[in-house]
Amino acid sequence: MPSFSLYGRKWHVGADDAPVFAAFGVLFHAFWLVLITYTAADLLAMPHVCTSQARKDIMAVAGLMICFVLGFVLEVSLIYEGCKGTIFQLSKRHYMGTLVTLRFIVVALETAMTAYGTYVVFFTSVECIVSETEQWNPQREIMVLIIMTWAFQALTLLNAFIWYNAWPEHHVPEQWENRFMWIGRWLCCQPSDAGQTRSVPSVVVNDAG
Repeated sequence: MPSFSLYGRKWHVGADDAPVFAAFGVLFHAFWLVLITYTAADLLAMPHVCTSQARKDIMAVAGLMICFVLGFVLEVSLIYEGCKGTIFQLSKRHYMGTLVTLRFIVVALETAMTAYGTYVVFFTSVECIVSETEQWNPQREIMVLIIMTWAFQALTLLNAFIWYNAWPEHHVPEQWENRFMWIGRWLCCQPSDAGQTRSVPSVVVNDAG
């Protein structure tokens, strides 16, 4: 399984692995498109007196729906492209890099629209008084949609970070030691390495002897 190369780095997965990961995205977006269609139908069926107050809600739901449709189409395309040829026939999957780049762009758009939806739900009033005995408020539906979308976005970005091979191979021992010392400082496990000697080269020398 040859590694997938993009943005100047070999990833931890191959292009032929894309259908497996894209399938999860297809299932999510297919399920979520049903829910968001239901929410959109509820918004369109709102009382006429609430039209002006619901503009932001409509923009948030419409924006998410467009992003989800684009994401669904791209994930289906990734499955189709990843299934071309055999494992070592990389030339059969030459559009994979373009599709992955487009998918990242859509992820950015989804994140932006989810952030806007968060603003609408938590920082604006979506309640509309229809009459003395009736009120219209789609906040709960949109809130569930927004929270679950954030969860999916976080999972997508985490997977992309892992697949991207954020820490490439280092052939020099000092580079590996510097990496772990940096992680140690970030975790507050090692405040300083001043005055310490590098242990890795000595171990290598002793093993060689």
